[in-house]
Amino acid sequence: MEKAIDVTGIGNAIVDILARVPDDFLKKHDLQKGSMALIDEKTAHELCLALAATQEAPGGSAANTIAGLASLGKKTAFIGKVKSDQLGSIFENGLICMGIECKAMKEDSGNSTARCIVFVTDDAQRTMCTFLGIAGSLNMEDIKKNEHIISASKILYLFCK
Repeated sequence: MEKAIDVTGIGNAIVDILARVPDDFLKKHDLQKGSMALIDEKTAHELCLALAATQEAPGGSAANTIAGLASLGKKTAFIGKVKSDQLGSIFENGLICMGIECKAMKEDSGNSTARCIVFVTDDAQRTMCTFLGIAGSLNMEDIKKNEHIISASKILYLFCK
């Protein structure tokens, strides 16, 4: 039987929040230029409030890989976990707009949707602050709910931490 999906990715559903900032912003918020740090939800919220303009897009290693394959014309799907919040909708709708079958398990309680805030300075350095949020609670039961997607896939790409 021919498989309908070329590749399904399973991983952390993270919204990338990109913002251009001056070096002074990094200093003010005690962020080391070019670093990557895990942060808590409160810090993520405070940093987002301090930003003037941002660009938001689905992210995370598995979702990025699946998006790349979809852009090459492959039939793809993604399984992850988001909260039923604005960022969760941004993640899901972003993948759907790329033609990816998105099976983002939505939760009404618990942590908010994961985000990686990427601060880009004028010299093109990236400083990243990541809150893993509800993405880290993806479990075997969530995955089992999507067995039909997995069994319809030629390749399964897993990237979970």
